[in-house]
Amino acid sequence: GGGSGCSSCYNPPVVPEPAIINNLTNKCADGIFKEIKKTGIKLNKPSGTFTVDQEILKLFDESTKYDYIIQNSDKPNETTPHFNRTTGNSEFIVNLNNDYLSKATQLSIARTIIHESLHAYISYQIAEDLNYRLDFEKIYSEYIKKRKPHQIERAQHELMAEYIETMAYSLKQWDRLYGNGKLGKPLLDDDYYRSMAFGGLFKKGTQTPTDSFKELVPSGSDRMKIIQIIFNEQEGNQSKGTKCN
Repeated sequence: GGGSGCSSCYNPPVVPEPAIINNLTNKCADGIFKEIKKTGIKLNKPSGTFTVDQEILKLFDESTKYDYIIQNSDKPNETTPHFNRTTGNSEFIVNLNNDYLSKATQLSIARTIIHESLHAYISYQIAEDLNYRLDFEKIYSEYIKKRKPHQIERAQHELMAEYIETMAYSLKQWDRLYGNGKLGKPLLDDDYYRSMAFGGLFKKGTQTPTDSFKELVPSGSDRMKIIQIIFNEQEGNQSKGTKCN
C-alpha cells in the first residue's frame, strides 16, 4: 500500500493465443471440422519417414510456433505455408473450395479436412527439420526449389500413402459419431472408408493416380472402383454419405 513500488508483485503468465484458427464461413464445413477436432486424427506409427503417436490437431493446439488456419474460399482444396509478420508465427493455411463444399457429401468433406490436415502435419515436420526461423516462408520456398517445385506436391501425395489406414480409421470414427452412426444408420464397410482415404492421391490437377496409389492398388479395375466412390461422394451423386443441409 501507500503507492510505493513492489519488488515481489505477482505477474500472471501470458497465455498464448490458440494455435488452431477456424475461419470457416461454410456452416457445414465448420461443423464437420469441430467434430473432427473432438475425435482427433490419430496416427498409428506408419512405416514412413514422418511418424508420431499423437493427434495431429492437438499437436497444433499445443504449438507456440505454428498456427493451423482453416478457411473456405474460391481457391482449390490445398494447404499452403505462410509466415505472418503481424503475429510472428508460421502458419499452415488449409483452404476448402466453395464449389466443392456446395456439392460434396459430409463424408467427403470430412475426408478432405483429414487429408489436408495431414498435409499440414507433413509441412510442420519439414519446418521443424529446417530449424524454425523468422524467414520461414523464404526458407520453405528455398527448400521446395531445391527439390524441384513441380515434384514437391507429388512427393507429399506419394507420402500420403503411408497414412491411408490412419485416414480410413479417422474417417470411420467421425462417421460413427457424427455421420451415419448419429443418424442411426449402419456404418459403411471398412473398404469404403479405405477407398475414400485415397482421395487426393492424384497428380496435381489431374485424375491420374500417384505411383503410390498404383502400388497399393495394382489392379486397374480396382482403382477405377475406388475413383468412382471418391467422385460420387465429391459430387454428391449416387453417394452413401449424407449431403449438407
